[in-house]
Amino acid sequence: MMDYELQPSPTRTANKLHSEVPGYARGQWTPSVGGTSVSTGEGSYIKLGDMVFVSCLLVITTIGTGSKTQISGLPFIVSNVFQSAGVGAVLYTNLVLNVVNVVALANTSQTTIELLSATIADNELSTNNILGDG
Repeated sequence: MMDYELQPSPTRTANKLHSEVPGYARGQWTPSVGGTSVSTGEGSYIKLGDMVFVSCLLVITTIGTGSKTQISGLPFIVSNVFQSAGVGAVLYTNLVLNVVNVVALANTSQTTIELLSATIADNELSTNNILGDG
C-alpha cells in the first residue's frame, strides 16, 4: 500500500507523483470554437483516476460560422456517468450579448463543453450565441 502524504515533501515532485499515483496524468490541450480565428487558445489538464480537471484560455479574433456556444477539443471523451455535468467556474469578458450568468456543461460522450447563459430579460439558462469577434 502506498503512503500518500498530505504534507509537502522536498523529494515529491510532479514527475514523481506521476509515477506514484495510478491514473495520474497532466498535459496540454488546444481548445477551439467552431470556425474561428483564435489569437490565444491554450489549455491544460490534470487527470486523477476517472476525474479530469481542465482549464483553458480563449481569445477570439474572428468568429466563423460554427458554434457560438461550444468549446471543443477536450483531451478526453466525457463519460456518460456524469450526464452533462457542470464543468466549474467560467470567467468571461467582452461577450456579444449582455448576460448575468454563464454555466459550462460537459457534453456526454463527446469532447465538447456547452456554454449556457442567462440574460437579464429571460433570466433562464439557454444556448444564447454569446461568443463573437474580439
